Amino acid sequence: MSESGPERRARQAADKRAVVLRELEAVAHHAQQQVALYRRRLYAGKGELPRLAEREREASGAEARLGRAREAERTGVASTGS
Repeated sequence: MSESGPERRARQAADKRAVVLRELEAVAHHAQQQVALYRRRLYAGKGELPRLAEREREASGAEARLGRAREAERTGVASTGS
């Protein structure tokens, strides 16, 4: 038997949330990798502390966005993003 309209929309919404979570996970992971790479660059004497701080802020923001999205998914609250 085929899904009804509301069931289909609910499944599509769940699929979209899963995709958004995967994207946020990828962004957060990438940001953490960039921090680690820049730390290595700094240790090699080729980096600058302000740039490291900027990358750490980016990684922190990405992790915070991911955490909010996971919490919204866990509690069933729709996230407004950003």
